[in-house]
Amino acid sequence: MKRWILTLIFCFAGVEASWAWELSFASVEFPSGNEQGRGVLAKPDGSGPSPLVLWVPESWGLNQAAKSRIGRMVKEGFTVLAVDLYRGETPSRQEDMQRMAGGLPDERAFRDVVGAFEYLKKEGKGGKAGVIGFSYGGLLAMRLAAARQDVAAAAIFYGRLPLDNKTLAGINCPVMTFFGAEDAHVDLTAIRQFSFAVETASKTNITVRIYERAGHAFLPENLPSYNKAAAMDSWKRAMTFLSNQLR
Repeated sequence: MKRWILTLIFCFAGVEASWAWELSFASVEFPSGNEQGRGVLAKPDGSGPSPLVLWVPESWGLNQAAKSRIGRMVKEGFTVLAVDLYRGETPSRQEDMQRMAGGLPDERAFRDVVGAFEYLKKEGKGGKAGVIGFSYGGLLAMRLAAARQDVAAAAIFYGRLPLDNKTLAGINCPVMTFFGAEDAHVDLTAIRQFSFAVETASKTNITVRIYERAGHAFLPENLPSYNKAAAMDSWKRAMTFLSNQLR
């Protein structure tokens, strides 16, 4: 299977932290139905086993902001495979993002997520694997958790959530979700219904955190919607949650 190695030097001096490090991303391909999906794989230093996480991006794809966050996960000891839903393209303007997201077939995207997860499991030699998803990627991550019994944990940032009983009944892993109280893209009433419905249908543990004065996409520092307090607290909780569930 082909791999391409891309080494990036991250020099980040943002409002949350300041550091610099070298991180190598391996570009990977994997079966996705009759097609080939794409993604990037990054591993922490050392030869020992590490918790496995599939990263499902929001509509901006695998841009520099996403890779910076992935780098932070790797520094904390996670092996991360980020699925490239656009298969090599990255939008740089709002209109490009809207065009690319609008033209992305839902079922192809989900096939890519499933294929990436299977690749990650093989890469990790069967170790425990979880998923983290953002916005549209959060919906895909929840679908994966419902479809695969080997998903050990799911962390969801402001993603659309499924409410049909069939999907909900398939979710057996612990779930932690994060939303902004001022998010115009989601229905907070539906989110609370989701929490009750999942616990009723699947008996799994779900945590819903809603941040006051935060809107949609409060995590990326490069967006006007960035909310420092919500971003710092949610990220810390998500990393602790995934670490506890996957180690």
